[in-house]
Amino acid sequence: MTRAERQYARIEVDFGSRLRPLDEDELESAMVGLAAAPSVWSPSGESGLRDLVGSAAGTSEALLAQAVLDLTEQIVHLRSGLAQRDEPASYPARLLELSGGGGRLRTDLPLQSGETLELRIDDEPDGPPPVRCVIEVVRPVDDTPRCYGFRFHTMHPRDKDRMIRLIYSLQRMTIRRSHGDEAQEADDAMTES
Repeated sequence: MTRAERQYARIEVDFGSRLRPLDEDELESAMVGLAAAPSVWSPSGESGLRDLVGSAAGTSEALLAQAVLDLTEQIVHLRSGLAQRDEPASYPARLLELSGGGGRLRTDLPLQSGETLELRIDDEPDGPPPVRCVIEVVRPVDDTPRCYGFRFHTMHPRDKDRMIRLIYSLQRMTIRRSHGDEAQEADDAMTES
């Protein structure tokens, strides 16, 4: 992804997250673990099951496909919850901005440029499993206390794809809202004349 593409795929957010500082030994272990398995497990036939549910609504095949999808979702949430229970101490943070290459976060944990941390983005308790990645603090943001710019250091490709899809989805919603506001303003202006 080029710098221009990363710039375009940038959106302001407000997501809950957790940070865990990593020493050199933990960094290598975290990088290997994140590279080996994505945060989200999904069966290879998930899209086919979703197609079957949508196209054959009400049939026994659709009901079975939906049951498999529901069970898969429960397994993913259970797996995510068990993983969180065994995690070492982490600190709360708020993600303020995301892009394909990094972002901006706020935390009470004092950070230094060059510091590496494990970041877990888990804003929705009943939503999808959290995205986990290793980040590197690039710089403190001068105008905001305890706010830092970071770049993604290590992330599974599926999690990176998931993050980019989320960014584009949020951008589309923002554009729709702004066009809706503009259309409403135009209607109001025409009504006033």
